[in-house]
Amino acid sequence: MIFKPLIIFVVLSAGGAGTLLTCRSKTETPAMTTDESQPIDKGMESIPVQPEEYRVYSAFVRTRIFDGDRLVLISDATVPVVIDDPGNKILLNGLITQLSGRTVQDFRAKNAASATMHDSFDLPVAHTLVAGKVIQSMMSGGPEAWRDFTRKYQGARNVFRFSRVGFNNSKDEALLFVNGFGGPGGGFGGFAWMVKEQGSWKVRTFRGPDIN
Repeated sequence: MIFKPLIIFVVLSAGGAGTLLTCRSKTETPAMTTDESQPIDKGMESIPVQPEEYRVYSAFVRTRIFDGDRLVLISDATVPVVIDDPGNKILLNGLITQLSGRTVQDFRAKNAASATMHDSFDLPVAHTLVAGKVIQSMMSGGPEAWRDFTRKYQGARNVFRFSRVGFNNSKDEALLFVNGFGGPGGGFGGFAWMVKEQGSWKVRTFRGPDIN
């Protein structure tokens, strides 16, 4: 019997609304054949986060750095997103058919479990890894928890959590889930479709709520 517990995360905004993020802690993903004719191996989630994934993460974060930002905080663990969750299917509606089948299956296989993140980011500002449990506690703790958090990490205005990155065979297309929090009243969560053009990763489409 395969045990598949579900964990639900909610990103709170000032008005009490939330972005639902459905995750799973442990599962097994069967080998599948994609439209690029290469099977996805079991156990992909056990492979450490790869250098190209950090390049994708860094490229996305750079699109969210604004004047005055002095410190970026990033979770030290990836979030295992269930791409087939009904809510995520809604976010991906119309996009999933534009992606390479290999990209989708690679995303599904890698996100069967959480992975440890290391400080391999290339960003124009200072950045610090923060324990995922600390971030989750802060996000669910309300305005006072955010104030305490920013007192500890002075200069920080954004906190990011990432899924693993799914790639196509040529590694010029990427899919990832990004969860960002900027304090009560600010945040976003959704899927980023990214493409590599002339050696650099760029966001082609972002699907998800963005609260400013």
